[in-house]
Amino acid sequence: MLLLTRTSCAGVLIFLLASLALSQESLAKAYVDGGLSAYRSGRFEESELLFRRALGESKNVSNEELRFEVAKLSLNGLTLALRSQRKFAAAEEVARDMIKLLELNPSDDAGDLGIALNNLGLILREENKVAESEAVHRKALALRETIKDGRANVAISMLNLGALFFDQERYSEARVLFIRASDILNSEVKQATRDKDMDLLEEYLLSWATCRQNLAAININENRQYSEALTFVQQAITAREITQGKDHPDLIDPLSDYAKVLRKLGRTREAIAVEARVRKLKAK
Repeated sequence: MLLLTRTSCAGVLIFLLASLALSQESLAKAYVDGGLSAYRSGRFEESELLFRRALGESKNVSNEELRFEVAKLSLNGLTLALRSQRKFAAAEEVARDMIKLLELNPSDDAGDLGIALNNLGLILREENKVAESEAVHRKALALRETIKDGRANVAISMLNLGALFFDQERYSEARVLFIRASDILNSEVKQATRDKDMDLLEEYLLSWATCRQNLAAININENRQYSEALTFVQQAITAREITQGKDHPDLIDPLSDYAKVLRKLGRTREAIAVEARVRKLKAK
């Protein structure tokens, strides 16, 4: 029979507590991983549920650093899951909670705060809270430029702020940001190609395509420079076809602009063919 002294009892207790903490940590991280997997597969309701459970379990993680990390990942994932379901009011609340968490932990990487501000700005734009969205996007851009948070992240903030200006028909301001973002992303695409990092290459190429597509739209709506618009929209379509395939629904908008430009340039037969392709994509 094993007799436990006071010292050995204390050791067993410490071991049990450590095991419990590890169990809670593992459970919380499992919920985070499950939430990410569901989100990437487009199962947004399931993703929301798993991130909420992860957030709840984070409170039971004894290690302060790990508790903060799980809470941060849970709040970020929950924000994305809610926004994808167009639950904008709930997403805004969670995004603000994440910003508060990060501001209470200023020693953490400020890049995470840039992500949180960017997410909040996008949600506010969806809610048509234009002035506040602009203020938040400006704050995110200033932060990312100050801390040198990766050139690609700076470009994404420029792209999002430019899109907000575009919505308000502030085309001159939007154009400057889209051109700057496009130049940065073009450089990042080349670097990702050299590094053979296919995930980053796809991400940067799609963002670059959005810049070119937006520049085409400005040329169509503002100054009617259709030849330049044609070049921009062709670049956007090619980039999306490379990364997303020729039947992806994200091609509908740039192809529609392409057809519009072709008609303005008198290339009616080509426009009719592109319009037929748009109808086919919409029917899927």
